[in-house]
Amino acid sequence: MNRKNLEFKVSKLEKLLYRQKVCSAPKNTFNISTPFFIFIDLVIGMTIGFFIGYITDSYLKTTPFFTFSLCILGFLGSLLNIYKNLYNTF
Repeated sequence: MNRKNLEFKVSKLEKLLYRQKVCSAPKNTFNISTPFFIFIDLVIGMTIGFFIGYITDSYLKTTPFFTFSLCILGFLGSLLNIYKNLYNTF
């Protein structure tokens, strides 16, 4: 191989690597509807946790232990879901 041929192949490889790096870069997924989806996700998670906890407390005739704990668990699950959606992880 001569020098020009080698330089051409190296430059071609550098362009390919640059294109791969640019295409695989994480994209900013925040748009105008993101706060709405964050709000809905939090409300739905806490509401489902509240109702399941309320039904469990009514069935077991306990204090609002399950209502409170499952509402908190729904909130934490919603936060995890928001994190996954915003940062495309897991």
